[in-house]
Amino acid sequence: MQVNRIKMKPGRLCSYNPLDIQGVYIDNTYHDVAEVYDYLSDTDCKILVSDEMDIYLIKALSLNGCKYLRTNQNKGFVDSLLNLPRE
Repeated sequence: MQVNRIKMKPGRLCSYNPLDIQGVYIDNTYHDVAEVYDYLSDTDCKILVSDEMDIYLIKALSLNGCKYLRTNQNKGFVDSLLNLPRE
């Protein structure tokens, strides 16, 4: 499984905050962030973010208790997930 693109929340298309991601397309099928978060909680499966085997989705929880997704390699200012095509 691999993330193809991300869907941002309305009015947040240019945001670089992972909390503004509404959903992700995994193998060209849309999934809500909470749905993917719960899936990652229940399985040992890795969902790749790039063609490199070492960058994959991980679940995260904000200080306010909001579920969100990011990558395991959050190097630099912008998470690799946010470099994917958007809609």
